[in-house]
Amino acid sequence: MRSRILIFLSSIFLTLDLAWAKTEETNLNLGIIAERVHVAGEMVARLMVAVCVVMGITMICFAFFHYRTHRINPKLVPLGKPVMYLVLGLVILAIPFAEEILGKTGRSHVLEAKKQKETLHTPVDIDAPLVQDNWVNDYNH
Repeated sequence: MRSRILIFLSSIFLTLDLAWAKTEETNLNLGIIAERVHVAGEMVARLMVAVCVVMGITMICFAFFHYRTHRINPKLVPLGKPVMYLVLGLVILAIPFAEEILGKTGRSHVLEAKKQKETLHTPVDIDAPLVQDNWVNDYNH
């Protein structure tokens, strides 16, 4: 328990250290600090997804190894142990994809609105001459 608290506190310290790290900018404002903490949070989220995938695959491999041992000697390894490992592995693998499995969440609505806003923007060639009748860019010049 003590090691978990120590790991948690050190991760918070490292995240905050990244937020206030010295750069070429001498004036730090709240926006810059928030952006750095956001980037650090995204890195932690990616790390957690990778850990979930590795742990899920490991649990499924353990399930197959224990099932093979169960087939050789059922008294040594009961059937519930490989089944438990298989179920836990599948659950751990499903954690990163919970948003796709369970449906829309608040974060997905924000990302969807951001994508929609980006697709509504059409690039305009500022060097193209304007046509007099409808004032749109003529790209055939």
